[in-house]
Parts: sequence; C-alpha cells; structure tokens
Amino acid sequence: MKIISINLARRTDSKKFPQSTLDAYSLKKYKTLYQASKTKVNADMKALSIKYQTIVPKDITMLLLAEMLSSQKKKIYLDTHLKEITKFI
Repeated sequence: MKIISINLARRTDSKKFPQSTLDAYSLKKYKTLYQASKTKVNADMKALSIKYQTIVPKDITMLLLAEMLSSQKKKIYLDTHLKEITKFI
C-alpha cells in the first residue's frame, strides 16, 4: 500500500494517507485517479481540515468518506461520527 503525505490546515508537518483512499475520493468526485487531480483533492482535504478543525488522519479519512456519500446518507454518517473528531486549537 502506497502512503502519500499531505499538508493540512495551518500546519507545516504533513500527514500520511493511503493512496487507495485518495484514489477512491478522487474517482468519485473528479472521475480521475489521485495523481491526475492531486491539487484539487489536496485543496478539498485542507478545506475539510479547516472546516472541522482537525488534522488527525483518521478524522480526515472519515470526512473524505462522508463526502463520497449522497446528501442524505452523508448527514446520517456525520451526525453519528462528528463527535469523534479530534479538534485542534
């Protein structure tokens, strides 16, 4: 499994994510693999990081999964799991 490092909200240290997760998100949203839409996916991840005030990879992965769901299912998923997010100060 290939791991990719990405910088998130207001932090200089990068976090590691499995390429398979990034490919799945990119295919769902941009219809291409991660390498072809890398800039857009990284920007989406940074925006999610800022919006939900987290830099924890498991939280960002959960938010990426939520983004791949339909609106109704996304709401159910987030209502269930948002309380688990580790917020930064």
